[in-house]
Amino acid sequence: MEPGRRTRLLALAKKYPTLSKEKQERIQQRLHHWATLSPEERAKARERWKKIQSLPPKEREALQQKWLEYDQLPEEHKDQLRSNPPQQK
Repeated sequence: MEPGRRTRLLALAKKYPTLSKEKQERIQQRLHHWATLSPEERAKARERWKKIQSLPPKEREALQQKWLEYDQLPEEHKDQLRSNPPQQK
């Protein structure tokens, strides 16, 4: 494990007991999901995250707004979008 990731994970482990139950559950769910990804999928996720972090603040806000709009959609519509994703520019 890379030193930066190790440091962040250890810091999270240190403050974990003081977090609310909801935050602890969220962390557990995210870690479980992350553990199910293949190394290639993890690398791809890290690259997407780096790309998003390098965007200008206004573009990041717009992206976050799109995500919130997507999150509000009914599951049927989300399934439809997953099976037939829009073409990226």
